[in-house]
Amino acid sequence: MAAIPPPPPVTGVNVVKGEGLVAQQRFERGALILTEDPLVMCDTGKKYSDWDKEASAFYQEQLEYSTSMLWKAFNNLELFDQGVFNTLYTTKRKASKLEYVVDAFRHNGFHFGFRNVSNAHIIIYRFICAAYHSCIPNATVMINDFAPDETLHPGQARLVATREIPAGSPIVIDYIPKLWKEDSAARQQALMARWGFDCNCEGCKPAKAVMDASERRICRAYHEKGLRLSAAELRLYIAFMSKLGKRDKDLSRLWVCKPNCVLTTC
Repeated sequence: MAAIPPPPPVTGVNVVKGEGLVAQQRFERGALILTEDPLVMCDTGKKYSDWDKEASAFYQEQLEYSTSMLWKAFNNLELFDQGVFNTLYTTKRKASKLEYVVDAFRHNGFHFGFRNVSNAHIIIYRFICAAYHSCIPNATVMINDFAPDETLHPGQARLVATREIPAGSPIVIDYIPKLWKEDSAARQQALMARWGFDCNCEGCKPAKAVMDASERRICRAYHEKGLRLSAAELRLYIAFMSKLGKRDKDLSRLWVCKPNCVLTTC
């Protein structure tokens, strides 16, 4: 039987069938909330570069017991881990066991590509997959992208705070990180298509949607400008990204290039 992991500094919140993560302590921006190995990881056999086009067909293909890679991945889990998997959110609780498993992978899995590996992988985490969505998240998921044969912890994830999180507050992540630069309408369309819900976070409320879209347009323009940003533009970019709860890996590179300009008036 798999060893029961120690309790993380988060707790499940008993709403909507038990999903959600709540901080049990205060986390400053940039703090590591938890590190977690995959509960289950499955090679889809589909190229990661084609995943957005292939995803629907892939999940449909998985509804045959004899050929389903997701069903095989589930059955390879130890009984304790299968029990954990069975707590994941799904819209198919009254369906067949296979439909339930496939739907749980669809709704909870992180679609991920490893370095030097062309295929997309689906990864499920015991705790991180319980986090709710927000277009203005307070945490981000960073996954170890070294190939499985290059590391002892393939797919290991770190949940890192992108904004201050008071104790007792929900921990929320962005389910559609590739679309963070888009306006509320585009984000809502993607969330409805994949997860079937309307987002009511601060960035999607009608009263703030116009300002939110404007800030994201500025961030998109500055992101594309990269190292050509002026000091004033870089300061504004950092401020907006912090407000949006987003992390840009290129910011550290910009900081190295212009550290004094960020902190002083140039």
